Amino acid sequence: MTEITAASMPPVSFTNRTLAFVAFVIIAFVLLAYAEQRRDSDPETWTCEYIIDAYTPREFEALLRELWEDNGYSAELTSNGADGGVDVFASKRGVSVAIEAKQYSPKNTVGRPVVQKVVSASQQHGRSKATVVTTSSFTDPAEDACDALRSNSGVSVELVDGDDLVARLNNSALNPGDVL
Repeated sequence: MTEITAASMPPVSFTNRTLAFVAFVIIAFVLLAYAEQRRDSDPETWTCEYIIDAYTPREFEALLRELWEDNGYSAELTSNGADGGVDVFASKRGVSVAIEAKQYSPKNTVGRPVVQKVVSASQQHGRSKATVVTTSSFTDPAEDACDALRSNSGVSVELVDGDDLVARLNNSALNPGDVL
């Protein structure tokens, strides 16, 4: 029986081309695995956690535009950047809405100043309704301010919290993973 030792084996030589090919295969495998994981992680129904994890702030704004369009509105994103408190403008049958998107974690609630800013921006843009949509919830002062803001501004105010948003999305034609 012949014994194989390191000294009896021929030297292994890798070229740059071989190393590049091996690196390419490894990277391709990792990317394919990540894409498969992402597809597998798309839930059957909408959740706030999914929206927070899967969407950038701009994609969240686009999701809201699509949700309003799914409800029969004509909707458009405002320009990316200094939006003045409005991310989406929507209109349907004489109702014009200024929508502000707040993609917050559950512990980060939306306060009264955000609601006031959206109502003010709605007035400046001649909109009849101000809507604030969040993946979180609203503080009590934000909710209490709605009645006063409605009567003082003449603008209808709607607050859509995470639970309401998820319910609306799950009742729409939009599916998680299809909207990105």
